[in-house]
Amino acid sequence: MRYYIAYKYSNNKNKEDLKTKLEKLDRMLKEWGIDCFILGRDIKKWKHIHFGSLTLIPVIFKNMKKCEHVLAYIDSSSFSKGLFFEVVISKILGKESVQIREVGHGSKFFKYFFHKTFYVNNMDEIKREMLPK
Repeated sequence: MRYYIAYKYSNNKNKEDLKTKLEKLDRMLKEWGIDCFILGRDIKKWKHIHFGSLTLIPVIFKNMKKCEHVLAYIDSSSFSKGLFFEVVISKILGKESVQIREVGHGSKFFKYFFHKTFYVNNMDEIKREMLPK
């Protein structure tokens, strides 16, 4: 099983903390037998490279198509155009999606695009039962 991990990056004020969280999430999912695609790690090699929407959308589409599910981890309250593109692409591809939001972050806008939304105080509260199977 493979998950596409979506997240807010460009407007996230603490990118190093986000990177640490995403790596921890990847390790957690691997323990549960789930492989992950993380755009910033797997394509951008954690460098803050701006490809532009027209270049990035086909990359997102191609890699999301290879995954069974989409998991968005939200730890920022800022709006994210990239996350918006990702969730729309997940809908086009018919992927089951789940959003895990840190309490106090995210917007109600995104809630309507995901199949399920869970709220956690931190990553340690993520449970296997929250994820699509």
